[in-house]
Amino acid sequence: MHFLSDDAALLDGYRADAIQLISEVSPVLLPDYAAEPDIRLFTSLTRPYTELLFNLDSTQQPDRPTNSVSVRKAIAYALDRGALVDGTLNGQGVVFDGPYLPDSWAYDETLITRYAFDLGQVTVLFDEAGWGWPEGQPFRQRDNDQLILTLLAYDSATHRALAENITSQLANVGVGVNLQLVSDWEQFLELLSTRQFDLALADVTPTYDPDLYDFWSQEAIVRGQNYAGWNNRRASEALESGRQTIAESDREVYYDTFLRQFDADLPALTLYRHINTVGLSSGVQEAEIGRVATSRDLFQTFASWFFRYRDVTVACPSPEAE
Repeated sequence: MHFLSDDAALLDGYRADAIQLISEVSPVLLPDYAAEPDIRLFTSLTRPYTELLFNLDSTQQPDRPTNSVSVRKAIAYALDRGALVDGTLNGQGVVFDGPYLPDSWAYDETLITRYAFDLGQVTVLFDEAGWGWPEGQPFRQRDNDQLILTLLAYDSATHRALAENITSQLANVGVGVNLQLVSDWEQFLELLSTRQFDLALADVTPTYDPDLYDFWSQEAIVRGQNYAGWNNRRASEALESGRQTIAESDREVYYDTFLRQFDADLPALTLYRHINTVGLSSGVQEAEIGRVATSRDLFQTFASWFFRYRDVTVACPSPEAE
């Protein structure tokens, strides 16, 4: 097994026949893999999803633009997520809204706003927040300030391409973006946890249980992964009550409350659910890969895989010789 953080190096390794199985083909490089003559591609819908976090921490910068819910919702309407998936990820993603996967029992589409690309809503919401767009100016302005936000992203091929596409889309509605790509994972986590951003791209792998306390509670602002700094008491209390209750029917009311608060404040915009593609050399014999929900699913038929064989003619002795 080889563990490579560079997607291009992984592709080079496959081309050099040093690697026969790619557990996660980069969506950005999918056309390059598909052009390889001796590769088999297996695709599965997976649990991880990518979201755009908004910094809501008013203690650092009280006048931060993303402190305004109108600005956050304007950005949500300004992003064409379908174009992000199709144009940047070669279709390897499924757009949905809210913090719960659609196949979770806690998901309720009636409680979640569906953010489709809408320039009319963008204008109304930015104007509501005081960010007008003077004629001839590249960015929206409020008083003497320009609407320029810092977008933090980990410097992988996928996130880099996503961040660049988001930057381009926001520029079309008068929002400037300073793109901060970080190649060191520990440094990226440090910048997330100290909230050194206005917007941030983050991948989330939710558990099968809809308990999001470690992501969105008030306690998780300090000791958890509430990197947005969303400080909502009602949502936090609902999450705490939900994890202290056993019966699904009793928990549902708490998660409905959480969803309503999440939808009203929009601390993060879900961009897409991941579709994972596995690449396998056709030189690997008797190998089949089904749906890959966990890493172990890759190797369900591993015991039967092999590389080489040859036909051998065997001269069996005649019965008389025995």
